[in-house]
Amino acid sequence: MATPSMEAFRGKLGKRYGQRLSRADEIKPYSVVSTGSLSLDYAMRTGGYIMGRIHEVFGPPGVGKTTLGILGAIAHQKATDKAIGWIDMERSFDWKYASKHGLDVTDDRFTHINPDDSEDVADMVRLMCQSGLYSMIMVDSIGGMESKQAFEKEAGDVVMGRNAQVITRMAKHVAVMASNHGVTVVLINQPRANLAFAGQDKPSGPKALQHATTFRIDLAAPGGADNQVKAKIDGDDIVIGQKFVARVKRSRVSPAGHKAEFWMFNQDAGGFEFGLDLADEAAWIGIKTGVIEQKGSWYTLPTGGRFQGQPSVVEALRAEPDAIPVIRERALALVAHEVEQETIVNFEETT
Repeated sequence: MATPSMEAFRGKLGKRYGQRLSRADEIKPYSVVSTGSLSLDYAMRTGGYIMGRIHEVFGPPGVGKTTLGILGAIAHQKATDKAIGWIDMERSFDWKYASKHGLDVTDDRFTHINPDDSEDVADMVRLMCQSGLYSMIMVDSIGGMESKQAFEKEAGDVVMGRNAQVITRMAKHVAVMASNHGVTVVLINQPRANLAFAGQDKPSGPKALQHATTFRIDLAAPGGADNQVKAKIDGDDIVIGQKFVARVKRSRVSPAGHKAEFWMFNQDAGGFEFGLDLADEAAWIGIKTGVIEQKGSWYTLPTGGRFQGQPSVVEALRAEPDAIPVIRERALALVAHEVEQETIVNFEETT
């Protein structure tokens, strides 16, 4: 219990700053919504994106950043009755592709807007947060943002600093607004040349992003035949599926460094369905966590089915999709305990 003098001072703070004064016994659990990928939810150790926080999704072109954004948006539409805001600085949003994944693009559930410059992006994010109408706002992308000042200059004119200033200010303001209104904000980002070290790339945007964001998720698409699926279409071997790897590079709420793997298919072909391979993810996570019991080469699903070999487990989950949510729930319940243990170990190692 606080001393009388401390209680008196806290009373003054409370009168002056209102609800911004918190107590430990008033802290509520995070509100979390899936990223759309079970393996990434598991790797984040939270079960997905934390609402009211800013998250950064980083990677080079072609590694599934926008697709992951669409999957997260769909998960937010399922979890809430609010809309998704998509700020498209890249001018590359594919309506047909997003709809095929299952995104509801009707006006009440989805707002797509094209900004002209960084100042527009910053103002749009603030307005959407303040409206209370959105559960998630996507900014695509930080690397595509440029200041109004730069657009107004001639091509050969040197413009330094203004874009970084705008993004820094936006990140600081949005961190507060997202928290106040419970909005998930996702910033898609990509590498740019590091002028100080030739041949090395670094994330676009100012350093302020690493302070304002709760997570940074790095995406990659490993090469090699083992990480692609091809099908014969019109006589040609076409890549219809790709494995993607997501690594939790930074986290403010859980141990970072964990990795997720998932397969994405761009069409219905070769016995595969368009979109994220949920069955393969569930099999991988289920076996990894022990939710799917393994004895030798035999595996038992939580719903009771017994199968020999991992491929047969995946096929069984495709035939029995109701088992996938069960695996998700049990796997994330296990990882919640694991996070607690990892945090204790990390603390003990540094004291």
